[in-house]
Amino acid sequence: IDGVIALDQLALQAVVSALAPLKIPNWDEPATGDNIIALIRLSWSAGKQKEGTDPEWWRNRKNFVSQLVASARNRVEKQPGSVDWERLLTAVVQSLDERHVQVWLAAADSQAVISGLGWAGAIRPAAGDYLMVVDANVGFNKVNGVSETSARYTVNLTDPAQPTARLTVKQQNNSRGSEPCAQTSRYGDDYWAIMNRCYWDYLRVYAPLESQLQKATPHAIEGKFLVSGRDEPARVVDFSPEGGKAVWGTLVLIPHGQAVETEFEYTLPPAVLQQTAEGRRYRLLVQKQAGTQANNVRVQIALPPQSRVLQAVPAPAAGPDADNILTFDISLAVDREIEVLFK
Repeated sequence: IDGVIALDQLALQAVVSALAPLKIPNWDEPATGDNIIALIRLSWSAGKQKEGTDPEWWRNRKNFVSQLVASARNRVEKQPGSVDWERLLTAVVQSLDERHVQVWLAAADSQAVISGLGWAGAIRPAAGDYLMVVDANVGFNKVNGVSETSARYTVNLTDPAQPTARLTVKQQNNSRGSEPCAQTSRYGDDYWAIMNRCYWDYLRVYAPLESQLQKATPHAIEGKFLVSGRDEPARVVDFSPEGGKAVWGTLVLIPHGQAVETEFEYTLPPAVLQQTAEGRRYRLLVQKQAGTQANNVRVQIALPPQSRVLQAVPAPAAGPDADNILTFDISLAVDREIEVLFK
């Protein structure tokens, strides 16, 4: 194997938008950026039997994507004059930057270039503070298509020798299903049926290596809602370090139309603050989980009393207020960095 390229539906949508319209065999409607995701779902549903699973349908349920890729490749290789190359390359690079595409190459030199551009999907090193929230759907469904994750991250630097953090992750399941929550592998009458389900999520938080979890609000789940049949206690698992980061994980169940919040409170290593000739510098890298959309994160930084902000990048949405708190509202279309210099 020379390499592996992984991409999500948003990357596919961006490429199709640049090449549209694309004619797909056995489909009257040409593929465009506006309709491609709907066509993928319709193609999956086509021929689906209401009772049981048709073996022929099961074998061919993903053929549409292969046909789509073949059509795109045919346009690029056999009709290059019809391609808007600037638009196509912009779509590809943007998809790579936004982690809708990840690349691994067997050639070490080539992979070093990919990694240097941030396109390999690795956990990034950080000179100061670091945060990444990772969702993993373990519910045998497609509910991520109608779910949203957002976060509030509060950093307390009022005692520079003992910085602390509080993270609140909110997960909203916007599905309109009504069937009972059942963590079992099963299809529905169409693609939308497996989107409108309960959301079983294994939630992980990545923080600076020497961070210590002090308190959390995990959620107990009854065994009747789990494939194991065993009750899951309210617990957070402290994993071995990964990628030079501390990692905590917990199982969360979000029923139809509901939202669940999970909170983590932890100490941060003093090294998240750096003493410089100008003053103290705090840096935060918020890394985006690959394959997600632009999740919203509110970051609030409480500075020591009487301290004065010398520089803040990007400009805060609010503050410093009466309590010397800076507020940043960021959208994780790409990885985001915050830097505050104060004295």
